[in-house]
Amino acid sequence: MAGPQQTPRDHTEPQERVTGGTQTTGGGQGGSNTLSDRPAPPPEPPDLTRAPPDPACPAPPRDLISVFVVTFDLKEGNLLEWSMPKGVALEGVEFRALISGAHTVTSDFIYFRQGDFFGAACYEKLEILSDVERGVRMKSVGVIVAHYPHLHPHLPRLAQLVRCVLQRPGDYSSLEDYYLARCAPTPPPSGWHAPPRLTPAAPALPSPPPLHQTIFSGSLNNEGEGEKGPSHLLRTLGEQVVSLWRASLLCKRIMFLSEPPIGRVCWWVQWVWLLGAHSTPGLPSSLLRPLYYVSLSDLDLLAEQHSYVACTTEKIFEEKNGIYDLYVEGGCVRLSGKHPAITTITAEDRQRLAALNRKENLTPADLKAFFQENGKRYTTF
Repeated sequence: MAGPQQTPRDHTEPQERVTGGTQTTGGGQGGSNTLSDRPAPPPEPPDLTRAPPDPACPAPPRDLISVFVVTFDLKEGNLLEWSMPKGVALEGVEFRALISGAHTVTSDFIYFRQGDFFGAACYEKLEILSDVERGVRMKSVGVIVAHYPHLHPHLPRLAQLVRCVLQRPGDYSSLEDYYLARCAPTPPPSGWHAPPRLTPAAPALPSPPPLHQTIFSGSLNNEGEGEKGPSHLLRTLGEQVVSLWRASLLCKRIMFLSEPPIGRVCWWVQWVWLLGAHSTPGLPSSLLRPLYYVSLSDLDLLAEQHSYVACTTEKIFEEKNGIYDLYVEGGCVRLSGKHPAITTITAEDRQRLAALNRKENLTPADLKAFFQENGKRYTTF
């Protein structure tokens, strides 16, 4: 079948223009508002969509299912502003890619699930002089792909593209070029156009790789560094990381609550999912679903799940104790039911955690040894 057709570019009149280092906002009679104290916007980012001519440098993978823009409208709230190609089911993406409370931060990144596929978005807020937009413009640019590891290479370009749409509203040419250069080579199956749902009958996720090949080796593009890695999760949650580990092994429903930014907590969701990778006889494996960021629009979806780990910025989730087993806020883990074995921290657990935290330079090998030793004692609680 023929490849995707390029949709006509929508060159609507922008709400503001930038000339000579001054940002000018139209829409008034007999005058305009200027923003002269802001530096001139950076030049258009380099075109990263073209394959390098050097045959030694392989072309970037063609893995995009969709590219989209989400915006915040003062009258209508979160809106799907633009997407390519047309017809891909993106119901609810406007609430996943632009999180609740985003106005409190300048930038963020978000991971989420769109049906049985994976999404990532980069968010940015731009302060402007505009009576129409009340001084601020907020947008997210995101992508949908088939597999979680394919998300990471898109983040740097998404960060550039969101600045483009903020500074040149209505101009989607850079996004169109990016999609055409990186779109999946085969037409999407009909299921991609159906309403997205994650159900027990949905295709199973691939089994997570062994723990020593992911968390402890740093093989996932150095995700183990800084606030992204399990050592930061250990420092934040302290002894409660043992409760999360046990809950992941038992395939419970785990919900993280955090104020924005949410990006680092999306990493934690991935780590907790990987903690559930095990080979303990008699225990379920690979049933824990990483949902990443969820919003109130996902309540029905969550009610259908038997096992998941997710994060949110919606405080009201705390009252919805019928949709989770463990609720994690800050360093506190709360249970919605009776699972005393999960949250029981023994004196031996505390002693071993204290020894782990006393290490000046905590290494992946230290974490590996800790969870492997705990795994040997798993059947005792």
